[in-house]
Amino acid sequence: MKKNYLLSMFALFLFGTISAQEPITSPLFKTLKSNDSLLFDVGFNTCNIAAFEGIMADDLEFYHDKGGVTKSKENFLNLFRNGICKSDEFVSRRELVEGSLKVFPLYDNGKLYGAIQEGQHRFFETPKGKPEQTGSIASFTHLWIKHGNDWKVTRVLSYDHQMEVTPSASVQIKVSKEILKSYAGNYKAPQTGLVSISVKNEALEMKSKDMEATLYPESPSIFFHKQAPLTFEFIRNNDGSVLKLIVRENGTIVEEAVKTNK
Repeated sequence: MKKNYLLSMFALFLFGTISAQEPITSPLFKTLKSNDSLLFDVGFNTCNIAAFEGIMADDLEFYHDKGGVTKSKENFLNLFRNGICKSDEFVSRRELVEGSLKVFPLYDNGKLYGAIQEGQHRFFETPKGKPEQTGSIASFTHLWIKHGNDWKVTRVLSYDHQMEVTPSASVQIKVSKEILKSYAGNYKAPQTGLVSISVKNEALEMKSKDMEATLYPESPSIFFHKQAPLTFEFIRNNDGSVLKLIVRENGTIVEEAVKTNK
């Protein structure tokens, strides 16, 4: 009797473990994926406040690893109205990482009352007058609670935000030590401030208060970053002395640093 009971409990535990995650073909998975699209493809990407209002619980709690805690739907909507949706300096866009979405149903005595939805998404930003740029990639976990036939998101966790970088396609070449040494020194940039360039083996090392990177030559005057879409072009005067450093991101100039004697 005891042996049969233990076997039954083990089978129940095993079955529950195997079937805990909803298959992507299930009605629950499809419903919550549709709700995810309402939250982001419609709400976030187009600043459609009504899309948020319809599927957010009044007692919403939003936990962000960079932005802190927001409690209540109204506080969240106000932040959204007065933040991303108010700024005319840039436009944000969110994209769900394909294949990352998972749904786990929640039951109380056999009755479905909620679900946990988790996945990954990446963000893009389009500064005013500039092409779209890659932003961060992050993980999210949403707690959905069922109200009759409707679903309301009640808790949101947004975490593990990291800048996503695309490895450079540039090819490193070898330049002389004399050329490398000619670029060494200090540069002053309007946004970055003081930038220091020094020789590091067959490359250059750049340091500022906010950044440290190794720059590899793709030509005698243009260097690149291996993990980011950045290039660094050194411009010379007519007499051959180095005048300034131009930094480009995805081909767009983002900074110019003039060489100083300090």
